[in-house]
Amino acid sequence: MTPPTTQEGAGASDRRRRANLYVAGALLGAALFTAVEAGLVASGHLLEAQIADAVLALALVNVGPLREMKVTTQREAAALAAVRALALVPLMRVVGLGLPMREWSEPVAALAIALPIGLVALRLAPGRLEGGSLFSLRPLRPNLYALAAGAALGLVAYLAGAPALFPDGAAGERIALGVAVGVLAACVEELVFRGLVQRTLQRAAGRLGMLTAGTVFAATYLDAGSTALVLSFALAGVVFGHTVARTDALGGAMAGHVLLVVGAGAVWPQVLDRSTLPDPEVWIVLAVAIAGAVVVACWRPRRKRQELEDPWELVDLRGRRRRLDRHRPRAPDDA
Repeated sequence: MTPPTTQEGAGASDRRRRANLYVAGALLGAALFTAVEAGLVASGHLLEAQIADAVLALALVNVGPLREMKVTTQREAAALAAVRALALVPLMRVVGLGLPMREWSEPVAALAIALPIGLVALRLAPGRLEGGSLFSLRPLRPNLYALAAGAALGLVAYLAGAPALFPDGAAGERIALGVAVGVLAACVEELVFRGLVQRTLQRAAGRLGMLTAGTVFAATYLDAGSTALVLSFALAGVVFGHTVARTDALGGAMAGHVLLVVGAGAVWPQVLDRSTLPDPEVWIVLAVAIAGAVVVACWRPRRKRQELEDPWELVDLRGRRRRLDRHRPRAPDDA
């Protein structure tokens, strides 16, 4: 075999440098989005936050070549996909911060925004959709952890002050609409943050990408109210993110997120009255301890893990290889 020339080696080095720059751009974009949420949204400066998110989304969309055919390596393509996926998050916040619309009720406006965002995320999410594999509940054990965590954290979120999905004394149609909005919002968030952002960041940056996606997800709840409520959603993001990384499917994370939202906003308000509980902090600590035990079980280390040799061949945390040929770019291999 003829040894690579100096020019070929320099070209390979340039391609690796570009891929590293794209990964750094994705991580920087996630950090800037978190800073906007913490510094502006949480303090009530919504107009400034909308402007900052719009600028950030525009910058992320325009990172790298506009045409995919100009991407010359698979790792470069994976890193660039992570940057473009992250751009959807500030764009989603720009639209979401404008709710509620004056002429529409809040649930109807939320449905109008969540549906197109969910369709876009479903179209862009990497993975096989044939046979519903993206929404599979197998293997069952880690998905059961996600379900248990969602049920426990639903109680935590309710006790921490999560708003109800419908007002007291609402009619049946209003209750059904509120629950439908909550279920749809939970599924769309999983599609965006776990199905799109985490899976692309994980291909480009490994475990760091998974943790970054969880941080971005938690940042969107910094304006939710109490610190306990923010932490409950952050913990949910950790559990659901690890479940997706381990199973390469969204079924368990979606089901757990639905249990969390419906439990906090519809079930527990009918069972418990926050104002009559003698010491709600005790219940919060108990529920957090239960969810923490679930997290420990999810993060149990494995003895052997395979290395990721092909950026378009996702290796989940159980060591099983999964092909992503549907999104593999038509580009030459690395030199």
